[in-house]
Amino acid sequence: MSVNSFGAKTTLRLVRTRYQIFRLDAVDGSDSLPYSLKILLENLLRTEDGANITADDIRTLAGWDPKAEPSEGDPVHARPSDHAGLHGCAMCGRSRHDA
Repeated sequence: MSVNSFGAKTTLRLVRTRYQIFRLDAVDGSDSLPYSLKILLENLLRTEDGANITADDIRTLAGWDPKAEPSEGDPVHARPSDHAGLHGCAMCGRSRHDA
């Protein structure tokens, strides 16, 4: 279930078919994001449930600053080594990062 905090959910009608979409322009700051982060933003809008994905998560991503320093617990600015998990790093695919 989508919470739709930003009013981004809408319907796109093409001929006889309707598609549910989530407009990125409903979120302030989305226009300045790189394409790859716009894809992530759309996913957050689509899966926002108020518990696992919140409006604050969406605002954090939309406020991404490429010059910001990485900080612990901040998934938007995390270092690649912070993404290493059981199945490897989501950023580069390596199974381990050495300091």
